Amino acid sequence: MVRYSTGACAYSRAMADGRAQGTKRCVSCGGDYLLAFFRPTNAKEGRSANSAQSYRDRCIGCETHSKREEQANQRFRRKAKGAMRRHGAKLKEKNVIKNQDVLEELYGWSIDRMMEDIRRVLKEGCPYCLQKIDVTEQGLGVVTLDILDPQKPPHYSTNVQWCCARCNSEKQRTPPDVWGARRSMWDRWRRHQDRVEDDPEAYGFLALTKKAEQPPMF
Repeated sequence: MVRYSTGACAYSRAMADGRAQGTKRCVSCGGDYLLAFFRPTNAKEGRSANSAQSYRDRCIGCETHSKREEQANQRFRRKAKGAMRRHGAKLKEKNVIKNQDVLEELYGWSIDRMMEDIRRVLKEGCPYCLQKIDVTEQGLGVVTLDILDPQKPPHYSTNVQWCCARCNSEKQRTPPDVWGARRSMWDRWRRHQDRVEDDPEAYGFLALTKKAEQPPMF
């Protein structure tokens, strides 16, 4: 529904001069916006926002957000399918599985579930080093899938973990006992960093927000 208001406000010169301004409510977010924030349903976008024409029901903000979400889902889906394809080929070479379909049917490798786990590790960080994963430069290539124990069946719920590429690479070339000790030290390091941040002076550090006292001039 399109509404018009005649009251002046500070948004723009056109609104302040008292002319009627059309507004519309977005069906997605429920917000009321000027018609200029809705795309016309025809190709003549050059005409003024108040011209007699119809507009889409979703605002430009919601359309843009939805498009980005859709693009992200497509990237996550490609990532999940690629990981399943690569690991399926390796497991088939080792005679662990007969074909890739077995991964989903017997071992729970669901594409949707894998996509959710990719989202989770990007949000919460690598479960090994506990660091945030930055995909700015290398994209989703920095997120990898690790089979925890290659000697055991590849059940997704218990023997598969998404992690950062660096930790996955280090884990492959590190003896299990050393890797286990290193991982426990990552946990200890994180707890120590939290304590230092809470009370830096107790650990021999000056608080970043506390200025050093200046000696008297005289």
